[in-house]
Amino acid sequence: MIAILDYGMGNIHSCLKAVSLYTKDFVFTKDHSTIENSKALILPGDGHFDKAMENLNSTGLRKTIDKHVTSGKPLFGICIGFQILFESSEEIAQGSKKEQIEGLGYIKGKIKKFHGKDFKVPHIGWNRLQIRRKDKSVLLKGIGDQSFFTSFILIDLLTLKEMRSPDFVITTRKNFQPL
Repeated sequence: MIAILDYGMGNIHSCLKAVSLYTKDFVFTKDHSTIENSKALILPGDGHFDKAMENLNSTGLRKTIDKHVTSGKPLFGICIGFQILFESSEEIAQGSKKEQIEGLGYIKGKIKKFHGKDFKVPHIGWNRLQIRRKDKSVLLKGIGDQSFFTSFILIDLLTLKEMRSPDFVITTRKNFQPL
């Protein structure tokens, strides 16, 4: 069974609908034992980094996610659910005196504000993508050449080395290592 984590972040309907296209063996839950017994965990999300981490810490779900990751089971983050897998973020709630928020730390890197000189930020909309290694990625299988972007990014040194232009880049990782 796949557990989709209920931790107070949005885009739940879209996530449940997408997963239901592939399997009926899933549950939307915040129950620790259900999550521990799942074969995979999805962290959905639409919201702020600091609120996501606050919710995980205050409910004890962070420790449950840690156990899941330590067991070697798959973990898939969507939007803010993906961002919180990193060490930290600059996405701070208005009025906060903090300069950055600590993430789960499973992947090295910091989520930074997306500063655009030649385009509007936040950059929201559908864009043409060039997926070069679609056949090599289970995550990208069946994904079309369009995607949705927002105003926070991860600057990945491995990605920057391969980048030939300042266009948007998508990368996937297996076991937190570059593919």
